[in-house]
Amino acid sequence: MPEGSFYIDIVKQLGVAGIVFIIFYIYHKSQVKLFSGIIDTQNEQAKRNFEILQSFIQTLEYHGACLARMETKIDQNQFCPVARKESGK
Repeated sequence: MPEGSFYIDIVKQLGVAGIVFIIFYIYHKSQVKLFSGIIDTQNEQAKRNFEILQSFIQTLEYHGACLARMETKIDQNQFCPVARKESGK
């Protein structure tokens, strides 16, 4: 346990200040680990959101194409009374 002997040497040489430093160091290590986990989770969530948005874009493009085809079919329909009035026949 080389890290433990390092702590003991600090406490022997620095006293209370060494204890405060050790507490700060341990707290800092735990916070770094916690924040690293949060950042990793955030990155994964951003990737999932990007994939979802890509599928939404594909769906919107498909719906736009369907609506354009429907509009073309409606405009070219001469059997519909409304379309005949607009075309003047």
